[in-house]
Formats: sequence, C-alpha cells, structure tokens
Amino acid sequence: MHAPSDSRSKGTREIREIIKKVGELHSIDYVEVIDYPHEQLMELLSSCDLLIDQFYSDAPNSGLSLEAASLSIPTLICGYFEKQVPKSDFKYPQLFECSPDTFHEVLVRIIED
Repeated sequence: MHAPSDSRSKGTREIREIIKKVGELHSIDYVEVIDYPHEQLMELLSSCDLLIDQFYSDAPNSGLSLEAASLSIPTLICGYFEKQVPKSDFKYPQLFECSPDTFHEVLVRIIED
C-alpha cells in the first residue's frame, strides 16, 4: 500500500514505475490510497502486508510509518537521510530504509523473503 499526502513530493510516479517492473516477475497487489479519510486509511493499512511510505523522505521515519508499526505492518521508506544523519545503532521497528537508487532491489528482497 502507498498512501501519499502529496503524490509529487512523495515520489508516487517513481513508486508506480518500479511496482510495475517488479510486478512483471512477482505477484503484487498494489493499493494506492489518496484523499481517504483517516479512519478508512487506517482500516486499509491494517489489512496490508507492506506500507511503501515515500520515495523522497528527508527523515528516516514518518507519522504514517509509526501508525503502521503500531499495527505490526512493516514500512519501506526511501531517502538520502543516511547521508545527512550520523550512523546510529538504533533501528526503527518494522522499518526498511533505503535510498531511491536501491528501492527496486530492496523491494524485491522484501517480497522474496
């Protein structure tokens, strides 16, 4: 599931393109949720297997990914924050982080694992 608050700044076009490529080799039931009331969004989130949060995040976590974690739903989030923030041993629960350059590879690994 992908639920962007702003599809341009969240990289929705890029996510769609990669989902299409990955979907040629793997069975993916991709759901995009735009402009849904919060209650409906949470209902859909609670039934998904993976939240694809955003492609261009400036932080290693977001409010939506925290809500997903509270439901034990893992999140894949992309950004260049690892270059901006010193390395830490702390890991967010239920969170897969990567750069936009490795999104395709990380998504395939999540699906195959």
